[in-house]
Amino acid sequence: MILPVDVAITDTNVVLLSEAKVNPPGEDAPYEFVEIRGPANKRLTNLFLVAVQGNSSSAPGRLDTIVDLNGRIIGTNGLLIVAAPGHPYLFSPGTTVLLAPQLAESGGAFDNGSGSILLLGCREELDEGDDLDNGDNGRLEGLPRTAYIVDAIGWTDGGNNDEVYGGVDLSQRNFTPDAAGRFPGSNAPLSKASWFVGDLAGTNGSSLNFDSENVSGNTPTGNVMTPGVINKSRPPSRRTRSRRSRVSSVIRRTKP
Repeated sequence: MILPVDVAITDTNVVLLSEAKVNPPGEDAPYEFVEIRGPANKRLTNLFLVAVQGNSSSAPGRLDTIVDLNGRIIGTNGLLIVAAPGHPYLFSPGTTVLLAPQLAESGGAFDNGSGSILLLGCREELDEGDDLDNGDNGRLEGLPRTAYIVDAIGWTDGGNNDEVYGGVDLSQRNFTPDAAGRFPGSNAPLSKASWFVGDLAGTNGSSLNFDSENVSGNTPTGNVMTPGVINKSRPPSRRTRSRRSRVSSVIRRTKP
């Protein structure tokens, strides 16, 4: 029997963001979700999932959404997913599912333009609507003294003076991402290299397929979102041998 073990906020590399779907095709609710990864059966303490506004015209630094993760236990498969009541997804039985009512509200819980998603360690109470960037300078100087950022992702839609908080800017030049995924095996917190992003294909809000025309350059070919399931591995590079000629054999590298 594996007993739950408390995760203090000093464990910076234990719990990580894994996937985030912030702008589903069509209506946002109830299709948004955020997946969190950590050691199986770990109990979380002093940890919050927060969405921070990034639009310069809409109080950058404001806490738009706060989901309290205190007391939640990571699933037996190492995953916890924050989703909306009434979501359409089928999660693995080993996944802990936290239903957050904010994700079921009209318009959803996450900004579709410029915003950041943070895992925030904090021993003090946080309130939705608090402005943590009082100077609108891209710094969260309003964070409580005991708080710090465990992991983060964010992007902008290219608006003037829009902000990304947490230091992991996944903004793209030609599109604004709908969703993001962490590469399997990448355990680095606050790491841009750990992530790929893209738009979602189709018009159905439950879509988990990336639009191949609008993805970051490091997105694995044919990749899909896998909420409640360990992320799909990056397709390996493969070598194929051509027919041997009289002179030599040729090794060609195929695209992954």
